[in-house]
Amino acid sequence: MTEDEWRTSAQPRLMLDWLETNHCATARKKRLFAFSACRLGWKELRPEVRRLIEVAEDHVENPSPGGANTLFESRLHDALLALLRVTLTNLESATFHLVGYAVDSNGGAPPLLAAVEDLGEVAPPKALAALLVEQFGNPFRKARWVSAQLRDRIDTWSRETRPTDLLLVREWLTWEGGLVTGLARAIDEERAWDRMPILADALEDAGCNEPALLDHLRQGGGHARGCWVLDLLLGKE
Repeated sequence: MTEDEWRTSAQPRLMLDWLETNHCATARKKRLFAFSACRLGWKELRPEVRRLIEVAEDHVENPSPGGANTLFESRLHDALLALLRVTLTNLESATFHLVGYAVDSNGGAPPLLAAVEDLGEVAPPKALAALLVEQFGNPFRKARWVSAQLRDRIDTWSRETRPTDLLLVREWLTWEGGLVTGLARAIDEERAWDRMPILADALEDAGCNEPALLDHLRQGGGHARGCWVLDLLLGKE
C-alpha cells in the first residue's frame, strides 16, 4: 500500500493488514477502532448495549493503576447483568461479541476485522476505512516533537532538504498555561467533537501552521476516540 492509496482507500482489511505488518497498530488503537465501529450503529442499540460499549471503552482509555481491575470488573458485571434482562437483536449480538473480543484479545488484525464486519450494514467498508484514517492519520509520515527554535531553523531550508516528518513544536503544549492540552483532554474525555474547531483556533494562536493538524480538527464530523491529532497532543500511543 502506498501513501496515496492509504488516503483514498475504502478497503479496511488492506489498511489494517498494512498497519499490522508495519507495527503501527497498537493494542489500544485496535480496541478503540472496534469500539468506534460499534458506535456506527449507535442509534439502533438499546441503552444496555450502549452502556457496555462505554464501560469497555473507558477501561481501555483509563486502565486502573497497577493493573487492578476491580472497578472495571464491577462496572462490567453490572453492564452484563443488565443485558440478561433483554433479548438482543442480531446487531446487538454482533456488537456484544465485538466488545468482548476487543476487551479480551491482544490478537491480530484479521480476526478483529472479521468481528467488526459482523456488524453488517451499519459498518460499511468506506465508513471503517474513514475510522482508520481518523485514528491513524497518515502513518506514512512520522510525527516528531521539536523545539520552536529548531522548527524555525528547518523552515529556512529548501524544500528539497526539509525532512518529510510532521514536525510539531513542544511549546504549543505549554502555551497559555497548557490551554491546548487542556482543551484536547476535555474534548477527548467528553467526546465533545463540536469543540474541535476551537482547539484548531487555539493551536493556531499558539503558533501552529501545520495544515494536517488544523484541517483535520476543522473537518465536519467523522471524529472518534483515538483521534490521531488528540493522541499526539495528549501523548497517547
